[in-house]
Amino acid sequence: MSTNTNPTGIRLAQSAGIFLSASLSGASVAISAFVIPRLLESPVPLMLRQWFNSFKAGRAFMPGFAVLAAANYFYLAAAIPRKFGGGAGLTGRAYAYLAAGVLSVGIIPYTYAVMMPTNKRLVARVEGVESVEADIGLVAEEGEAARVAEESAWVKGEGSKYLVDRWATLNLGRAIMVAASAVLGIGASV
Repeated sequence: MSTNTNPTGIRLAQSAGIFLSASLSGASVAISAFVIPRLLESPVPLMLRQWFNSFKAGRAFMPGFAVLAAANYFYLAAAIPRKFGGGAGLTGRAYAYLAAGVLSVGIIPYTYAVMMPTNKRLVARVEGVESVEADIGLVAEEGEAARVAEESAWVKGEGSKYLVDRWATLNLGRAIMVAASAVLGIGASV
């Protein structure tokens, strides 16, 4: 479809949907590939606080951006002219926009279905660290014992560092979903 045949609203919706879903994908990849590995280098209490602050920041804007991207894609799916002659069904472009919208907003149920158990375990650990630090100050020996116990739990796949690493891996699923959404949006827009 050429630029000359599209109204401005269509182009704005295409640009917004693609920009938002591509940005979400980039942010998710950056968190998993660059931020989390740096957090894993930190002592566990600090790592947990840093993860939680990053988690809260992402939770504040990512779902809203996903919904906005999806709204643009759903608008585009509805705005694309229907097939002529062969019936009143959607065109391939409309289906692509519809799929892009579903993938974009799909990160929300993905988060609840796939990531929530890990999120809950990590948040509980953050609260536990804050509680311990508020009640008592760890002396060096206790801190060393805690570090050894945490490293042992990491090897067994039960420690906080394991959970943060697992969270980063699961987060890549969201990145793939919104990247696919952006690709579909681009493909349908050209």
